[in-house]
Amino acid sequence: MYLYLFNPDNDLALGNNSPYYQPPASARQMAADLAVLPAWVAPCGESMVAVSGKESAEVWTRGRGPAPSIRWVTLDEGVASCHAIRPWGWNAALVQALKRL
Repeated sequence: MYLYLFNPDNDLALGNNSPYYQPPASARQMAADLAVLPAWVAPCGESMVAVSGKESAEVWTRGRGPAPSIRWVTLDEGVASCHAIRPWGWNAALVQALKRL
């Protein structure tokens, strides 16, 4: 299974180029609010999407038509059970964060 991860702060992290980069609160909030977006590009049945809370993903998709057949997981759960990670973009801070899991 693939783990899809939306990290809209990728460009900021690339510009900072530090494995210890911390995005501003607004970027973290945007990542949490829009974490479900990869569900519409991930292949159904073989994908997981990392969200801050599974309940938030289910609430977000409710009332918006048919939701894709995607498994909602936390980042910890997804990393433990996937064979590849597909983020919005790779950067040193993301790699460092994934190493800590």
